[in-house]
Amino acid sequence: MSAGVLSIVPKKIGEGGLKSGTSVKRLQQLLWMAGYTSVGTADGGWGKKTAAAWAAFQETASYRSQPFVESGDPENRLFPLAFRAGVLIPLTGGVTGAKALQAFYETCRYLKIPYGWESTSGLHGNGSMMTWGLGMNGSVSFGICTRPTSSPTYAVFDTKVPLALNCTSFAQAALSLWHFGNLHNTKYLADQMVGAFVNLSQSRYGYQALPGTDKPPAGVTKFPGLYSSLEELQEQLKAGTLYHFALCKSNGSITHDTVLYDGEVYESNKGGPVTVRKTALAERWKQARNASRYAIVSKPL
Repeated sequence: MSAGVLSIVPKKIGEGGLKSGTSVKRLQQLLWMAGYTSVGTADGGWGKKTAAAWAAFQETASYRSQPFVESGDPENRLFPLAFRAGVLIPLTGGVTGAKALQAFYETCRYLKIPYGWESTSGLHGNGSMMTWGLGMNGSVSFGICTRPTSSPTYAVFDTKVPLALNCTSFAQAALSLWHFGNLHNTKYLADQMVGAFVNLSQSRYGYQALPGTDKPPAGVTKFPGLYSSLEELQEQLKAGTLYHFALCKSNGSITHDTVLYDGEVYESNKGGPVTVRKTALAERWKQARNASRYAIVSKPL
């Protein structure tokens, strides 16, 4: 299984299985968010309340009740529960390219997925979230959001804000869907350990920097792919290509990830009621320069 994939219950829990741990806590959180609040506090321990809430859900969903969740959930019983809990993002199910980008963008807009980010400057929204490919018996049709973690083994949900994206999680999902049609491939990673001088598209997807501005103005570093002139950038762009458009400081340190396709910049950003948006390149360039930012632009090999 890819490091970017999360299986909600990888090992059997409940009767005949594990009675404590992260998988039990995830089930408890999903039950709570789906309206089965009798489950009580999500403490990671399988007890009478958890068993009763799980049984109540199965009855509502017309499943034959069983006092456990089987390893890997072979009947996908957890899927309707996770859907009701609001932690899933529908993906493109293998569709790639421009259709995948547009579908993902429209889905994020429809779901009104909020912006979440936590940095040294403070908390935006309810903080950062991670988006994984949902491990569901071979299906690649859904993503699933959790709180940040070092490993899917320890991933838990946010019961207050089930879904959130930020610039990096949106951009890397867009890149993965464009090239692979899923978040379940070996290139995709749910973590956001990129930015500054670690380029998302180059380090994970083998992208190559465009030439950049040949003679940048004083105070701007000549850096691979860094543009200080919109006109120079536009001369390099080709229709039908998905570019990584990373806003950066004058020294090339990346501060914001977006993707660029056919003259429009797609991103998740703070501000406004709908935080996933697209903007004409000329307007987005103007906004970037008003914030003293330039752009490092990379293309697929």
